[in-house]
Amino acid sequence: MAKRLENNMPEAQPSHYGAETNNTYRYNALRFYGPSCGGCGYAELQQMLDVHHIDHTHGNHSIENLIVLCVWCHALITRGFAELTEDRKIKRNLGAVA
Repeated sequence: MAKRLENNMPEAQPSHYGAETNNTYRYNALRFYGPSCGGCGYAELQQMLDVHHIDHTHGNHSIENLIVLCVWCHALITRGFAELTEDRKIKRNLGAVA
C-alpha cells in the first residue's frame, strides 16, 4: 500500500536537497531566478520545481550553474530527451530513443 506523503513531500526529495533554508542551493536558485520553470514557464506548485545543475556536478552550487526546472523538463534533460542550450533554453533531442 502506498504511503501518504505530507509536508511538501520531503521523503520524495533527493537527499542532496537538505532542509530548504536560506543557505541551500535550491533556496538560492528559487530566490534568484524565481519560482517558475526556466524551460516551459510552469509555476503552479513550487513543490513540482527542481533545481538542475547545468554541468551535472552536484557540488557546484554557483548560481550560474543552476537553473529552475519543473519536474517534467528536468526529467527530459536527465533522461537525454532534451538538453540545455548555451542561452539556457531547452532543445528537444528528436532522435532520442524511448
